Amino acid sequence: MLWEDDGVGDLKLAVVAFLCDEDLTPERFGLVVAYLKYFLNAPCWVRKDVINPGDPKDEAFIQHRRKEVCKLRFAVNKVITPRDVWALMADCMEVGLHPL
Repeated sequence: MLWEDDGVGDLKLAVVAFLCDEDLTPERFGLVVAYLKYFLNAPCWVRKDVINPGDPKDEAFIQHRRKEVCKLRFAVNKVITPRDVWALMADCMEVGLHPL
């Protein structure tokens, strides 16, 4: 599930509040962090056919991508502040992931 697909709307409100830097309550920030953990821990990010659909046999690229995703999964558990989220987002973008 992507945050945009949230049927209830709480996650949408939380992400918009975070991105717009408006009305970001501790509860909403907690939802953003929980979503980032969910997103980064999705098993698809380490599947060969998702990592490199053009050449799933490129083991060097696949292993590099898996290592980077592992680092992101570790980093998301250290997020405490909105600044931490922005730093994590920049790291995600470096490997082609766009969680928010």
